[in-house]
Amino acid sequence: MFKFSKIITFLLIGAMLFACAPVNQTENAGTQNEKAMQVTASILPQKWFVDRIAGDLVKTQTLVGTGDDPHSYEPSPSQMVALGESAIYFSIGIEFEDAWMDRLKAANEAMRVVDSSEGIERIEMVGAHHHHDESEHDEDEHAHEHDEDEHANEHEEDENEHEHEHDEDEHEHEHEHEHEHAHNHDGLDPHVWFSARNAKIIANNIAKALIEADPEHKDSYQSHLDKLIEEIENTDSQIRASLKSITRDHFMIVHPAWGYFAHEYDLHMIPVEIHGSEPGPEDLANILHHAETYQISVLFVEKGTNMSLARSVANQAGIKEIIEWDPMAYDWAENMLSLAKDLKEALQ
Repeated sequence: MFKFSKIITFLLIGAMLFACAPVNQTENAGTQNEKAMQVTASILPQKWFVDRIAGDLVKTQTLVGTGDDPHSYEPSPSQMVALGESAIYFSIGIEFEDAWMDRLKAANEAMRVVDSSEGIERIEMVGAHHHHDESEHDEDEHAHEHDEDEHANEHEEDENEHEHEHDEDEHEHEHEHEHEHAHNHDGLDPHVWFSARNAKIIANNIAKALIEADPEHKDSYQSHLDKLIEEIENTDSQIRASLKSITRDHFMIVHPAWGYFAHEYDLHMIPVEIHGSEPGPEDLANILHHAETYQISVLFVEKGTNMSLARSVANQAGIKEIIEWDPMAYDWAENMLSLAKDLKEALQ
């Protein structure tokens, strides 16, 4: 009898544990995931905006992760497969999108592509262009005049051949002009999210697209958007308060990704990279001069950067501290406040 009672008790306890087990929670989570609208974003900071606005209503895939290079990233096969299930793709104007957008669209023709940076006034990338001195300009003009004389002589010798070559030159010139125009577009700073002003534009663009795709939950999206805008403004206020105590306004960074941050908070960025490449002797001399002039004591580097260049410049400039940062960090507000903290300490 005693053994039988123990068996009954054991079975009752087991039934109670089974009833309390999180099986239904798992099933509910799966049901919610199935109902959630799926979207894709280019970078992690965009996902933060989507998550703040949509919550559980949306499931977001991100292509470029922390430590990845958004300038040359290539989506993985699994990401391309997942892209086929996305209702919206949120672009932001970084370089890899130019190379991949046609293929991203082809992976899901029903997917709507939304530029989350629409309406943002882009600024020129600091260090994006080389500046030639007057002697180089004179040499270029002399070479150009010499070329014109040679073309004139060729024209006198064989007019028909010259006309044929002239047509080819015009075609090449048009092609070079188009190529130059593309590079001019690339010369604009793509790191638009490093600005509170831009962050509000990004948030509004994302919310608008989500509401249009899922009008049933408009009130939820709008309510979360209002709270997000308040959070962005609060972050902006904290940054401004933090930077009030700085005594200098020039900072040095290897890859010039803080252009919008510097523009918004009246700072000046000294880049080590010139047009995305290591500096030449003349540029390096200017960098070292700036480091001395503006008493640079900290060199900022991007996560995943080749540290050999950073260490070399730091050693030559007498910079004692190198700070690594992540432009692809998920939490926008936390990352912005972290940047302000590091810059405050570097510029005091």
